[in-house]
Amino acid sequence: MPHVFTQPCMGFQRPLQLSQLLHATEGTRSSESFGTRSSESFGSRSCESFGSRSSESLLTTLEVRITSLSREFSIQPPQTTGDVFERATSMVEQVSPLSLVQGIVLSLALDGKGCRLLQVVLEEADSASCKELVSELRGHVREALDSPHANHVLQRVIELVPPRSVQFILDELASSWDMSAVVQHRFGCRLLERMFEHFTACPNAASTLDFFLANGAFGDLKGHCYHMFGTHVMQHMMEYGSYEQQLLVCNALRSDLRKAALDEFAVGVLDKALTYLPLMDQQVLAQELLQQQGLLPRMAMCWRGQPAAERVIRIVEGTALSDALSQIGLHQQALRRSKGGRTLLTMANKRGQ
Repeated sequence: MPHVFTQPCMGFQRPLQLSQLLHATEGTRSSESFGTRSSESFGSRSCESFGSRSSESLLTTLEVRITSLSREFSIQPPQTTGDVFERATSMVEQVSPLSLVQGIVLSLALDGKGCRLLQVVLEEADSASCKELVSELRGHVREALDSPHANHVLQRVIELVPPRSVQFILDELASSWDMSAVVQHRFGCRLLERMFEHFTACPNAASTLDFFLANGAFGDLKGHCYHMFGTHVMQHMMEYGSYEQQLLVCNALRSDLRKAALDEFAVGVLDKALTYLPLMDQQVLAQELLQQQGLLPRMAMCWRGQPAAERVIRIVEGTALSDALSQIGLHQQALRRSKGGRTLLTMANKRGQ
């Protein structure tokens, strides 16, 4: 079976000038903090801080295990000319995956090449072994999520292991940090996306997500809709969340529908609402958009807003459809000048027949 794993950041390759090195030693941090500029920034270290150079102890440990397991399972040591991680990866299907990485899970996760090996091991290991390996991440979720390498391991863990066995990841997030900042973090948003994809199928994990949302732990949902990372979490709430979760996000958008429809990030959430809400709620939302005169054509002429505009035309009926066709007809000349506008005109002509 081919191995599938996500590609981590490998760090910067350009050498630093002396002036840059001196500047770095003065404590200058990356401008990309964890959601907000706080005294405890999350994700402020650069990619180079995490495993761009594998530690000697990790390399030595893997070398010893490769040799030991080759003897134990009576197999020829890997003949590949690659590094120790490639040789270890080539052995995963021939030996016990658990014996290859047990005790060094966190070190591998934080390493640029080690995290790839670890993802392959998790894919090949049985359920019991996966749970045992994942347990080594307990108490280290913050460190792992802060890493451009280990965050991919956390995501893969949520995809492969039953929610009840990895709910500690969400618990550690909620007990230690501001969840609102996690939503808007470049790595945190990805992890929450995986949680909404998989945790909502498990009653216990789903109830935990509901609890945090109902108690405002996720912060300003409206603000997240307009954020370049936060919008993806809100879109996943619309697609995978419960009806109550969907309404929380939808009501946040309703406070200013025109602004949301014309914003490059919030309109993606609006499109998900027009797609995954119950049909009656979709139609009500579409009618509210049509009450904003001229908004539908403007959405169609923006490439990010085009899918939502097309969705409105698909779902409206009766007088709402007549209203939509009328607005499109008034802006035909402008719509013909853009690809999205021409697509909307074509759809309007078909629905008007």
